[in-house]
Amino acid sequence: MMALTGVLLAVLACAVALVLAWVKYGKTSSKKAQDTLLRKKFVLRDGITFYDYFLSPCARRVRITLEEKGIDHHVVHVNLEDRENRHPSFLAINPLGKVPAMVVRGVPGIPNCCLYESNAITEWLDEQFPHTVQLYPSDPWQRAQAKMWQRWESVMAEDFWPLLYTNCSGFVFRLLYSPDAFQKKFCSGEKDPYQVAKSLKTYRGEILSPREMRRNAVRLFKWLDTLERALEDRVYICGDGFTTADISVIPRTAMYPLLGLLETAEERKRYPNVLRYIQDVASKPSFQSKKWLTIMSLVPWIPWSLVEWIGNWRSGTEHRRIHGIDVLKEVDASEGIPLQAAPPPLPGDSEVLLYHHTPWPESAAVRIACTELGVQFIMEEVDMARLQHRAGSYLRLSPLGEVPTIFHAGHTVYDAKNIMEYLDTSFSSLPAASGPLLPAAAIDRVRVRMWQGWAHTCLHYQLVHLYKQYVLRPVLRGKFSAQDDLLAALQKSTTAAEHTDDLVHLFEQTTSSEEVEKAMNPYKEGLRKSLEHLDSELKEREFLVASRLTAADVSVFSLLLLFKWVHVEIGEEFPSVTAWMSRLVARPAFFFTQAAVDRYMLEHGI
Repeated sequence: MMALTGVLLAVLACAVALVLAWVKYGKTSSKKAQDTLLRKKFVLRDGITFYDYFLSPCARRVRITLEEKGIDHHVVHVNLEDRENRHPSFLAINPLGKVPAMVVRGVPGIPNCCLYESNAITEWLDEQFPHTVQLYPSDPWQRAQAKMWQRWESVMAEDFWPLLYTNCSGFVFRLLYSPDAFQKKFCSGEKDPYQVAKSLKTYRGEILSPREMRRNAVRLFKWLDTLERALEDRVYICGDGFTTADISVIPRTAMYPLLGLLETAEERKRYPNVLRYIQDVASKPSFQSKKWLTIMSLVPWIPWSLVEWIGNWRSGTEHRRIHGIDVLKEVDASEGIPLQAAPPPLPGDSEVLLYHHTPWPESAAVRIACTELGVQFIMEEVDMARLQHRAGSYLRLSPLGEVPTIFHAGHTVYDAKNIMEYLDTSFSSLPAASGPLLPAAAIDRVRVRMWQGWAHTCLHYQLVHLYKQYVLRPVLRGKFSAQDDLLAALQKSTTAAEHTDDLVHLFEQTTSSEEVEKAMNPYKEGLRKSLEHLDSELKEREFLVASRLTAADVSVFSLLLLFKWVHVEIGEEFPSVTAWMSRLVARPAFFFTQAAVDRYMLEHGI
């Protein structure tokens, strides 16, 4: 009987493979013909054009915003599976090669522009069309709260997307493609080594190890624990009405089943408020998308064990999918992320208390902003190497474990971009301020936010991996002589294994230096590509946006402070970047922040 079952499965696998091969390769066209089609597809047209991909949660929030506001627009669907986002015509629209993107041409009263970064686009839509329904609160503190929920979603995404690629996309790719076919489709012709490495790691199931898959699944359940508590006796998560916070949180949260989470009744019964919230809000007309609804309705019926078996057979690998029910017992709701902070009293004449970690780029950015705005502030160091940002005492102040965090006027604000905007609104009129960090014109503000999104992408997609190897690991090795000493110190901050295990694993790493360099090279090359883009944008320009210093310069400069310490040199190869950094360092706020970062590195033997 078992032999017969095996034969039937083999026949089924061959049939599926043949069908897929016909679907994928039955209708071929020459590379030249495809290039012509894509050039036509991405030709710029008059009006507002939205570049969408139906499965992207980031694109979905822009789509929902456009529908809620009733703004006329064209839609161009960008097929990520066919790598249309890597075509030169699309990269001319969004150099990051990501969706969503938006092009505005020939619209009365609005400058022609190309926009990207989903939150930057949605905020620009709110500001540029003030007579439509407003989705961002006008009150500075309420607006900061909405943006902190956006940050909640953004930080959750850093646990979400690696598990999506490992526990869903990788299995689908191995089902659809042999190793050679995958490499030909997704890697040949790609000039960015980082993108090639990312694609291959996805196919090979190497984005996360099995240990890291379980860790991310546990973290994602804890994110839901937080949302579950926030929705007690509430219809919406921020204020009394529907806001951009809901638009930001729902799309990715609704995708949990794709990751193998919330598949069973036992998992779902833990989150009645979340499921009610998703069902109620997602029933709004603006959330309806036929493709999206079709895909999500089919997810419970996907025979993942068969997908896994066929994919392993085609690729010659042995990968196993994890399921939420397997890790649910490891999730302790009492260790979930708290919801509210309790600001401490500020000593003396200080107006702002800044919790920061000296070398961390986002901390450096807020430190520069405070100085440029003439804010009276005091600083308290949060040692991220000791997981002090994960300590219960700090989490009660900064719920996401975010560094930096500020306290002002009884309010807690986190997320560096959000903090800078909040400070700018509160302090830019001070006599000591060098001027507002956010320009008055909506088009300039969105450009600032796009650059901040660019910096965020560089930090979390590439720089953080280099930072762990070239900064964090040497710091740990310098502070602790043995694993037991490190573990004892970490457990004083947090007992959450998904955080302590990562640092212990990094501390005990036995990989050779040659292997480390090989693993890090794609990240370095990715940052060099980003530097090429930055250098081209700074030619014949004194600042990144408009004709004066803005938060864009602050955010990008702070990111670049770490480059030399992670073996990415900025020199003669990037003359415009070098000249721009030299001009900024002439300002005291930038000079002293750079000096503080350099001093930290030298003191820790980096």
